[in-house]
Amino acid sequence: MLAEVLLNTGKYDFFYKREGLKMNTVDEVVRLRKLGQLKESMEMMQSVLAENPESGMNQYQMAWCYDNLGEERKAVSHYQMAIELGLSGEDLMEAYLGLGSTLRSLGDYEEADRVFRKARNAFPDSSVLEVFQAMVFYNKENYAEAMEQILKLLVKKNE
Repeated sequence: MLAEVLLNTGKYDFFYKREGLKMNTVDEVVRLRKLGQLKESMEMMQSVLAENPESGMNQYQMAWCYDNLGEERKAVSHYQMAIELGLSGEDLMEAYLGLGSTLRSLGDYEEADRVFRKARNAFPDSSVLEVFQAMVFYNKENYAEAMEQILKLLVKKNE
Protein backbone atom coordinates (compact mmCIF):
# COMPACT_ATOMS: atom_id res chain seq x y z
CA MET A 1 0.00 0.00 0.00
CA LEU A 2 2.79 2.43 0.86
CA ALA A 3 4.49 1.71 -2.46
CA GLU A 4 1.21 2.38 -4.30
CA VAL A 5 0.76 5.71 -2.51
CA LEU A 6 4.32 6.69 -3.30
CA LEU A 7 3.87 5.63 -6.92
CA ASN A 8 0.76 7.78 -7.21
CA THR A 9 2.59 10.80 -5.80
CA GLY A 10 5.74 10.37 -7.90
CA LYS A 11 7.91 9.69 -4.83
CA TYR A 12 8.76 6.10 -5.76
CA ASP A 13 12.45 6.80 -6.45
CA PHE A 14 12.98 8.14 -2.93
CA PHE A 15 11.18 5.15 -1.38
CA TYR A 16 13.27 2.64 -3.29
CA LYS A 17 16.55 4.39 -2.47
CA ARG A 18 15.62 4.68 1.22
CA GLU A 19 14.62 1.04 1.44
CA GLY A 20 17.62 -0.14 -0.60
CA LEU A 21 15.36 -1.75 -3.18
CA LYS A 22 15.62 -1.80 -6.94
CA MET A 23 12.63 -0.65 -8.97
CA ASN A 24 11.69 -3.15 -11.67
CA THR A 25 11.10 -1.91 -15.18
CA VAL A 26 7.32 -2.38 -15.13
CA ASP A 27 7.18 -0.29 -11.93
CA GLU A 28 9.11 2.40 -13.79
CA VAL A 29 6.69 2.21 -16.74
CA VAL A 30 3.75 2.70 -14.38
CA ARG A 31 5.55 5.53 -12.57
CA LEU A 32 6.24 7.36 -15.85
CA ARG A 33 2.64 6.88 -16.96
CA LYS A 34 1.33 8.32 -13.70
CA LEU A 35 3.65 11.30 -14.09
CA GLY A 36 2.16 11.95 -17.54
CA GLN A 37 5.27 10.85 -19.44
CA LEU A 38 3.19 8.67 -21.72
CA LYS A 39 5.50 8.37 -24.71
CA GLU A 40 8.49 7.48 -22.54
CA SER A 41 6.37 4.96 -20.67
CA MET A 42 5.24 3.32 -23.92
CA GLU A 43 8.76 3.17 -25.34
CA MET A 44 10.06 1.51 -22.19
CA MET A 45 7.14 -0.94 -22.17
CA GLN A 46 7.82 -1.89 -25.79
CA SER A 47 11.33 -2.97 -24.75
CA VAL A 48 9.99 -4.94 -21.80
CA LEU A 49 7.37 -6.61 -23.98
CA ALA A 50 9.96 -7.54 -26.62
CA GLU A 51 11.93 -9.37 -23.92
CA ASN A 52 8.91 -11.23 -22.52
CA PRO A 53 5.82 -11.20 -24.75
CA GLU A 54 4.34 -14.21 -22.95
CA SER A 55 3.73 -12.25 -19.78
CA GLY A 56 0.10 -11.36 -19.22
CA MET A 57 1.16 -8.42 -17.06
CA ASN A 58 3.45 -7.09 -19.79
CA GLN A 59 0.66 -7.32 -22.35
CA TYR A 60 -1.72 -5.59 -19.92
CA GLN A 61 0.72 -2.73 -19.28
CA MET A 62 1.29 -2.32 -23.03
CA ALA A 63 -2.46 -2.06 -23.55
CA TRP A 64 -2.62 0.70 -20.91
CA CYS A 65 0.18 2.57 -22.66
CA TYR A 66 -1.60 2.49 -26.01
CA ASP A 67 -4.94 3.40 -24.43
CA ASN A 68 -3.41 6.40 -22.65
CA LEU A 69 -1.90 7.62 -25.91
CA GLY A 70 -5.27 7.40 -27.65
CA GLU A 71 -4.22 4.42 -29.76
CA GLU A 72 -7.19 2.27 -28.77
CA ARG A 73 -7.04 -0.07 -31.78
CA LYS A 74 -3.51 -1.09 -30.82
CA ALA A 75 -4.56 -1.56 -27.20
CA VAL A 76 -7.26 -4.14 -28.00
CA SER A 77 -4.97 -7.01 -29.00
CA HIS A 78 -2.79 -6.44 -25.95
CA TYR A 79 -5.79 -6.53 -23.59
CA GLN A 80 -6.97 -9.74 -25.28
CA MET A 81 -3.53 -11.32 -25.03
CA ALA A 82 -3.17 -10.29 -21.39
CA ILE A 83 -6.46 -11.98 -20.50
CA GLU A 84 -5.57 -15.06 -22.53
CA LEU A 85 -2.09 -15.38 -21.01
CA GLY A 86 -3.46 -15.06 -17.53
CA LEU A 87 -4.02 -12.32 -15.02
CA SER A 88 -5.76 -12.62 -11.70
CA GLY A 89 -7.73 -10.58 -9.22
CA GLU A 90 -7.92 -6.85 -9.72
CA ASP A 91 -5.55 -6.94 -12.71
CA LEU A 92 -7.87 -9.32 -14.56
CA MET A 93 -10.94 -7.25 -13.69
CA GLU A 94 -9.22 -4.07 -14.88
CA ALA A 95 -8.06 -5.77 -18.09
CA TYR A 96 -11.66 -6.77 -18.82
CA LEU A 97 -12.75 -3.22 -18.02
CA GLY A 98 -10.07 -1.75 -20.28
CA LEU A 99 -10.90 -4.11 -23.13
CA GLY A 100 -14.65 -3.61 -22.90
CA SER A 101 -14.35 0.15 -22.53
CA THR A 102 -11.94 0.39 -25.45
CA LEU A 103 -14.19 -1.73 -27.67
CA ARG A 104 -17.14 0.48 -26.69
CA SER A 105 -15.22 3.64 -27.57
CA LEU A 106 -14.34 2.09 -30.95
CA GLY A 107 -18.04 1.43 -31.59
CA ASP A 108 -17.83 -2.37 -31.36
CA TYR A 109 -20.79 -2.60 -28.98
CA GLU A 110 -21.55 -6.28 -29.52
CA GLU A 111 -18.02 -7.35 -28.64
CA ALA A 112 -17.92 -4.91 -25.72
CA ASP A 113 -21.17 -6.42 -24.43
CA ARG A 114 -19.70 -9.93 -24.73
CA VAL A 115 -16.58 -8.87 -22.80
CA PHE A 116 -18.60 -7.22 -20.04
CA ARG A 117 -20.89 -10.25 -19.69
CA LYS A 118 -17.85 -12.50 -19.31
CA ALA A 119 -16.25 -10.06 -16.87
CA ARG A 120 -19.41 -9.80 -14.77
CA ASN A 121 -19.56 -13.60 -14.54
CA ALA A 122 -16.01 -13.57 -13.20
CA PHE A 123 -16.57 -10.51 -10.98
CA PRO A 124 -20.27 -10.43 -10.07
CA ASP A 125 -19.79 -7.84 -7.29
CA SER A 126 -18.05 -5.25 -9.47
CA SER A 127 -20.18 -2.12 -9.68
CA VAL A 128 -17.86 -0.51 -12.19
CA LEU A 129 -18.39 -3.38 -14.64
CA GLU A 130 -22.15 -2.97 -14.24
CA VAL A 131 -21.94 0.74 -15.02
CA PHE A 132 -19.81 0.23 -18.10
CA GLN A 133 -22.06 -2.55 -19.35
CA ALA A 134 -25.05 -0.23 -18.89
CA MET A 135 -23.21 2.29 -21.08
CA VAL A 136 -22.90 -0.39 -23.76
CA PHE A 137 -26.64 -1.10 -23.48
CA TYR A 138 -27.25 2.61 -24.00
CA ASN A 139 -24.94 2.66 -27.04
CA LYS A 140 -26.85 -0.32 -28.46
CA GLU A 141 -30.05 1.72 -27.95
CA ASN A 142 -31.26 -0.74 -25.32
CA TYR A 143 -32.33 2.18 -23.15
CA ALA A 144 -34.67 0.20 -20.91
CA GLU A 145 -31.99 -2.39 -20.15
CA ALA A 146 -29.42 0.35 -19.46
CA MET A 147 -31.77 2.14 -17.08
CA GLU A 148 -32.79 -1.09 -15.36
CA GLN A 149 -29.17 -1.99 -14.71
CA ILE A 150 -28.33 1.45 -13.30
CA LEU A 151 -31.43 1.47 -11.10
CA LYS A 152 -30.66 -2.01 -9.74
CA LEU A 153 -27.14 -0.84 -8.97
CA LEU A 154 -28.46 2.22 -7.13
CA VAL A 155 -30.87 0.10 -5.09
CA LYS A 156 -28.12 -2.39 -4.26
CA LYS A 157 -25.78 0.41 -3.15
CA ASN A 158 -28.46 1.92 -0.89
CA GLU A 159 -29.42 -1.33 0.88
